[in-house]
Amino acid sequence: MLELGEYAAQEHFNLGKMCVDNKIDYAFFIGDNCEEFKKGMPENSSVFAKDEREKLENAIKEFVKNGKIKTGDAVLVKGSRGMKMEQFYEYLKSII
Repeated sequence: MLELGEYAAQEHFNLGKMCVDNKIDYAFFIGDNCEEFKKGMPENSSVFAKDEREKLENAIKEFVKNGKIKTGDAVLVKGSRGMKMEQFYEYLKSII
């Protein structure tokens, strides 16, 4: 989505709406255009600016700690290589 240029804000909003339309239970979002995503999915989402990685990590751990992710749940981890999202994937894989 990095390559969207002037369309990035609108497409991040559309992505949030698509999550709602497809009944996604919860979304964590980090990066540019996080506020536009939140406008599209105002409920059941947590958004973080790209420099708030530690806050995202803590939020995911709290989500797990509270039993909101459990064995057998499907979890989508999407992000750029620059954001090192594989670290979240490895963490989640180790607990579910």
